[in-house]
Amino acid sequence: MVSCPAAGCEAHYREHGSRQMAHLIEAHTWRDRARAANERGDRAGELTALRQAVAHLALAEPEEEPDARRDHADASRRLADMLADSGDWPEAMQAYQEATDAYGSIPGMDSAAGECARRIRDGVRALRQRPEDRLYLLTARYERELWNLAVQPGTEKEQGDCVFHIAAILHRRQRYREAIERFAEALALYEKSDGTESERARTAMRMGDIYFGPLEDEVRAFTQYRRAEHFFSRAEELEEPDWMARHECARHLRELATDLSDLSDIAG
Repeated sequence: MVSCPAAGCEAHYREHGSRQMAHLIEAHTWRDRARAANERGDRAGELTALRQAVAHLALAEPEEEPDARRDHADASRRLADMLADSGDWPEAMQAYQEATDAYGSIPGMDSAAGECARRIRDGVRALRQRPEDRLYLLTARYERELWNLAVQPGTEKEQGDCVFHIAAILHRRQRYREAIERFAEALALYEKSDGTESERARTAMRMGDIYFGPLEDEVRAFTQYRRAEHFFSRAEELEEPDWMARHECARHLRELATDLSDLSDIAG
């Protein structure tokens, strides 16, 4: 086992504890805002505040503090109950799972953990009756992870990865307009983070593929492929899949440039 100097360990734990306390303070602030929103009947405001509170409590590592664990469990359950009441079962099930795990780690809270687990089964039954919403069960985990990342500075690249996964799921399920919106969101996040040229290129190319194929919009396809080529050219290092993607991108650009030129000639 490699030991660390005492001063170094002390600094590490001091920094770690400081971050944990900062998240706890933020969590309690958002919890108070949620209560205030509830008192004035502001459901949307309460949901937003609860999401923020749960995200901060998760990052505060509440397993080290029984009181914080209980706060995490209660806030997650309240969030889940509100979502379930409005029929938003995919996100509700994620929140119930978080509540189940938190209650399950607290002695004497087995009954509360079991009730949250039963609510997850209720969600499964509800989604069987609404197959069109099952898609969002696949994306809910990434949406919950986004809330956790959003309260941490310098996580734009990781946030972009989450949104990219969501967009890719929507693309595979032929929800093309929604996929375009989420790919654009991912690209905006990547552009806030250095060293993400490859990620930007792949994202722009996926948008180009949707415009080129199912949406049949050659002008927007050309714009996105050209954008992807620009990012590929700026990447410091490309792996083999990226080289293949860049080759495919260049091929589409050549095809589209010819097609658009023909259209321009006809219009002239």
